[in-house]
Amino acid sequence: MNGGRFFGMTRALVATAVLAVGVALTLAAVLWARGDSHAPAATGPAIPTNAAVPSASPRATVPPPRSTLRSADGRELVAGIGTRCWGGVCLDAVGPVSNVDPFPVARGQRLSISFAAGSPDQRVDRVFAAPSENGSRVLADGRLWETFGGPNAPAASALPPDLPSGRYVWVIQAFWNGKGDASYAFYIEIQ
Repeated sequence: MNGGRFFGMTRALVATAVLAVGVALTLAAVLWARGDSHAPAATGPAIPTNAAVPSASPRATVPPPRSTLRSADGRELVAGIGTRCWGGVCLDAVGPVSNVDPFPVARGQRLSISFAAGSPDQRVDRVFAAPSENGSRVLADGRLWETFGGPNAPAASALPPDLPSGRYVWVIQAFWNGKGDASYAFYIEIQ
């Protein structure tokens, strides 16, 4: 076999396998989400009667704590919540989830962020230049950013004061020991 044909076949097989796995995972998620009683029954040993079995559905769990941005002039913005593990349930977002419309901020304005669960044990902040809104979708919970391009900068729990005017997505990953973690995002416009 020549090398080109071999790699061409390998790519096709890999693509087919990835597609099959994606379809299987999607079907499983749909069946789980709607609580389908026609889903295949598990095989194997029964759960012992003394085993702890969670009785609450994932929809009944406590949502992750909200995060709020406050400007020096008293305005507030509640963050969108993206990927998270809280209350025993993990959800994965394609990208950060922020407020829908940009929150105007004067360049160099002092901002503070608070968390309903108190200060996280660990926090990682990043500021991304917001791509065109064409790289995002508006959902019920906010704007989902699916693509990022361009510069990003670490932010030490604050916006870098030298950011030029423009639109940015401030992403915060917060971790609480023994409680969980959540990813928050604020869509801001520095004027």
